[in-house]
Amino acid sequence: MEFYRSRHYQALLTGLSVFGFVLPLSKSAGSVMMGLIYVYAVIMMVRYEDFRSDIVRSVNQPLTVPIGIYILVVLLGLFFTQQFAEGINEVKQIVNLLLVYLMASTLI
Repeated sequence: MEFYRSRHYQALLTGLSVFGFVLPLSKSAGSVMMGLIYVYAVIMMVRYEDFRSDIVRSVNQPLTVPIGIYILVVLLGLFFTQQFAEGINEVKQIVNLLLVYLMASTLI
């Protein structure tokens, strides 16, 4: 099982690296790449219990709670916004911040 786990970690790291290089070129391509990374990570978490336990154990990071609180404040601000579409775009950017942080902190 160790071979499969290392192969999955390498695939996620490769995806994050490609995301890092694609993001300055195109936001749309970066969003698609990040979506693929999230889908792959969720599938691996559902499929392999040891992968899931590694990820859950690694989520206990120092910045997880402060970023989570920041996201909660942004989500609450969404209820009071006058331009809902712009608020959704802001929430998407902030949530991507948390997910990129978690992905990088658990894999590196």
